[in-house]
Formats: sequence, C-alpha cells, structure tokens
Amino acid sequence: MAQKSFRSLHRKIAISVLSVAISFAIIAALVSFMTELSRSRNKTEVMINQLLDTIEYTAAIASYSNNQQIALDVINGLLRNDIVHKVRIQTEQGLLLENERHTPGGLGFAITRKLSSPFDKQEIVGAITVDSEAYYSLEEAEHSAVMNAINSFLLIALTTGLILFVVRARLARPLTVVSDSLHAISAGEQNRLVPLLKNKDDELGRLVRDINKLLDVLETKFANEQTLREKIEHIEKKLRTIFESSSAGLFQLDHHGKLLTCNPTLTKVLNKHPLASDHIIGQDFAELFFEHPHHVQQMLHDALQSEQLETKDFLLQIAPGQEPLWIHCLLSKIADPDNQYHFEGVVFDITKRIVDEQAMRYQAEYDTLTGLLRRPVAEAKLKALLTSGFTFPVAILLLDMDGFKAINDTHGHDAGDLVLIEIAKRFKNNVRSNDIVARLGGDEFLIVLNKCETKHVEHTIAEKIIQAIQVPIALNAHTTVSIGVSIGIASYPLHGNDTASLLKAADEAMYEVKRRGKNGFMVKN
Repeated sequence: MAQKSFRSLHRKIAISVLSVAISFAIIAALVSFMTELSRSRNKTEVMINQLLDTIEYTAAIASYSNNQQIALDVINGLLRNDIVHKVRIQTEQGLLLENERHTPGGLGFAITRKLSSPFDKQEIVGAITVDSEAYYSLEEAEHSAVMNAINSFLLIALTTGLILFVVRARLARPLTVVSDSLHAISAGEQNRLVPLLKNKDDELGRLVRDINKLLDVLETKFANEQTLREKIEHIEKKLRTIFESSSAGLFQLDHHGKLLTCNPTLTKVLNKHPLASDHIIGQDFAELFFEHPHHVQQMLHDALQSEQLETKDFLLQIAPGQEPLWIHCLLSKIADPDNQYHFEGVVFDITKRIVDEQAMRYQAEYDTLTGLLRRPVAEAKLKALLTSGFTFPVAILLLDMDGFKAINDTHGHDAGDLVLIEIAKRFKNNVRSNDIVARLGGDEFLIVLNKCETKHVEHTIAEKIIQAIQVPIALNAHTTVSIGVSIGIASYPLHGNDTASLLKAADEAMYEVKRRGKNGFMVKN
C-alpha cells in the first residue's frame, strides 16, 4: 500500500484557522451590509418624512385649488433630492400628476401622506406619494459595509496571524520536534526523546516524559519477547526433533478419522514404507493400516464419547506369508479453540510382546512335549462346557497307556517321549475338531467328547483309538515298540453333574479295564 503524503500539523492548523477567519470575515461583512442597509433605509424614511413636512402645506393648497402648476412645482422640488425617485399627487377632484428620476437605482419603498384642506383639517383634499431612491440607500449601505469589512478583515488577519504565531511557537514546533524524534526511533533502540526545556512543566513536557517511560517499557518487553521467542524456537526445534526421531508413531486425525499429519516413524511402525508417508495424508486411518478397521473406528467413537484416553491393541494388515504384526495404540480427543475437534494418537510396535505373551500362554496351557492341553486348562474347559446350558450328552474318556513303563525302562526316556508324542497325534486324529484332548500327567490322558448326538459315539471313538494305538511305533530305523491303552468312560449327566464326579467315574471304569486285562474300554456302570 502506497504511503500517504505527510502534512504537518502546523499547516493543518493554519489552514483551519484561516478558513475559520475568512468565514467569520465574510459573515461579518454580510451582517454589516444588512445592518447598514436597514439603517440607511430608516434614515431615508426619516428624511422623506421631513421633506413631506416641508411641502405638505403647499401640496394641500395645490390639491384644494386643483392647481396643476403648483402641484408640478411641488413634484419637481421633491425630485431634486437624491433620496427621492418618484412623486405622485392625486386630488379628490380627479387631478393626477406624477414624475420620476431616471436613474439605474429603481424604486425603493413608498411613503403616502393624506392632504387636508388648508381651511378644514378634517377635510381630505388629496394624497401625495413619494417613492424612495433604492440606489441611494444601497450605495450608502455598500460604502459603510465595505469600510466595516475592511476593518473586520484587518482585525481578523491580525488576530489570526498572532494566533498562528503563538500556536507555531508554543505547540506546533515542539510537537514537530517530538514527532520527528519519535519517528526516528526504531523498535528495540535505546534512543529517547530529548526533554523540551520550555515545556517541561506543561502537557507537552509530560507527554515527552510519558513517551520515554513507554519506550522503556516497550524496550524491556521487546527484549523479553526476543528472549522468549528464542526459547520457543529452541523448544520447537527440540520437539520437532523428538517428533521426527521418536521410536513411537505419532499422528493426528480429523473428526472423520482421516490422517492429518504424522511423523516418519508411524509408517515404519505400521508396516508401510517411509516414503509413502506423503501419500497417506488425507486417507482413512483405519482402512489404511489395520486388519480389522471396524475395531479402530469403534475406538474413535469411544474416544469421542468418553473424552478420555483410549488404549487398545490392533493387528496390522500383512502380506501373505508374513508373521502377524501387532501395535498398541493410545488415542485421545482434542478440542480446538473454535469448538472443532480432532484426534491425537501414539502407536508402538508390540509384536514381540504379543509373541512372548502367546508363547507364555501356550506354555501355561499346553503340554510342552505333546502339544496337548494341560490338566487345569482341560478341566476349566470341561467345567465351562457343563455350565453352558447345552442339551446334548458329553462323554469323558480317561486313558492310561499299557506297557509304557517297560518302554521307558528298556529304551530310555527319549524313546518314551517319542512314544508320547506319537500317541498324542493318534488321539487327535481319531477325535472330532470340537473335542478336547489333554495330557493329565505321565502317560495318562483325557478326552472330552462334546455333543454326543448319536448313540454310543463314545464307544466308536474308543474303539478307533484302541486300534490306532496298537499300531507299532518306530523308535528308529531298526526298532519298533507296541503299546496298549485302557479307557474308562463316563457320561454327563448319567454319571455325574460336575467335573470331579465325571473324572472319578471315568477313573473307576479305567481301573476296571486294567483289572480285566487292559487294552480295552469300559463305560461306568
């Protein structure tokens, strides 16, 4: 934008004072002219009345006698006066005489006087009318107005000059000094205004002192602001370094769940190439990275409703054949000053933790050697099954290996472990997918047949297991061993209503098999 031209205060004051002075002079001249014109008119009226007083008797004789010559003498006598423009005499007997001065002034005002008889004042014999000379009154008024205007202009000019001189000396010049000095001071400089010695005790002196105090305050604030700005820039630089080099993925989402910004680590954590970070801005965060987007969308909804920090673990999208990748996400809703909101979040790679937890969980739930469920887990699953309100019978098979101790003693524990691994596979291969197979300890096993919809399904499966176990097991290329199995069967709700009673009934049936010769099955009586 172009800077406007500078106009000094003194110049503005001078123009304003001169304008006011000229206006007052013009108004004064007009008022003077109107006043003199009115005064001249009144003066002329008085003079005409004096003339009428002088010639009234002669005019009355001329009207009474209806003498034309005397009337003309009266008219011509009056016209010799500069203040008279026109005279008219009219008698009651019908005589009408008039004459006028041929001047550019024109008619002014008219004065009419009734003429009485010289012998009877009550008798009206005629009338005389005198029109004033307007030019005479106007000329006299103009002359007086001009003189008054000249005097007024001289007085106003002198007064204006004195006012401008005083204003310039006492106000405009000190203000100009203050303005120029202040204009020359740049922000942050230590320069100050020079005190005005002649104005130290008035408003200008106080203004200079106040400006210098204000400059001191501004200098202090400017220095503090500069220091604060440097600190903020340093902090911002640190935060930017932390943001970009953080081992956690940091991001912002709009209220629709679309990505607003993120640090480079985010794409690394979320299994995307870092160079792709510029191309993912504005895309749907849930659809872009996660195996189950609706879980992330639910988390956004929860954060919006609760207005608290939400935390969840999510499985990421992976390429075929790639190991599962897990992240831990922290998400919170942030309100803007204009009452809009967005989401801020952090993600960590927790794949190793999930793998370790799964490994620990597997070790806690599954037998390390055979991969079958451990006894506590199997009993817990059986208990949950019994309390689930199902309508189909459940069969419990308790299995104990026949001849296993001899294999252990003869061929060693490694051979025994190999036998246990093989028979665990044969158990799994001869039960249904929804059945439970567990190792209770040593060479003792448990099978829970869920939903035995057909009659004697437990008999069929028991026979298949016995046949499968009887197949010789190869310890190496030259050595095979054979083993048998004794199976005790109990069913719910026939033999018990809880885990302990069913296991006890199955155990009793199994020992009855062993007593009768082993390698067979029996249902609890």
